[in-house]
Amino acid sequence: MPMFYLETSALLKKYRTESGTDVVRELFEGKSDAEAFITSYFTVLEVISVARRLLAAGTLNRRLHQRILGNFERDLREAVMLQSVSDSVIMEAVRQSVTYVLRAPDAVHLATAVRANAVSSEPFYFVGSDAKLVAACENAGLAILNPEAPGALDLLRSHRSSVAE
Repeated sequence: MPMFYLETSALLKKYRTESGTDVVRELFEGKSDAEAFITSYFTVLEVISVARRLLAAGTLNRRLHQRILGNFERDLREAVMLQSVSDSVIMEAVRQSVTYVLRAPDAVHLATAVRANAVSSEPFYFVGSDAKLVAACENAGLAILNPEAPGALDLLRSHRSSVAE
């Protein structure tokens, strides 16, 4: 069962049209029962915080804000499994933050993804587009699906077809 770790900014592309939205939407629309989508519980805080800030700034109206949060909640129930932010994940995030000079949220995502990958015997992909975080993930040995990268849609399709064979 291929696993896709969804970092917050990548996941938000499903709910707001921006660079990489087509890749994330296809990732969800083409999800098979053999695939697992995971993210950190920390993502819940980040998505709600981002949506609230966009509402307060007037970038989102109340209706769109509610739709984003409703769709996010539905995806958490139906498609995305949440990973705990345990003491050990925080300690790993501290180590990753020092090693790669990451912001705290990015270090939590990296630590969570590294731990999930360590227990997975299936193909594992980190879905994210922040350049510094993607570089840290690559250095940590994670395969990357950057929705904003040229050819990302073809890469997603290639990953899926190689697993199906």
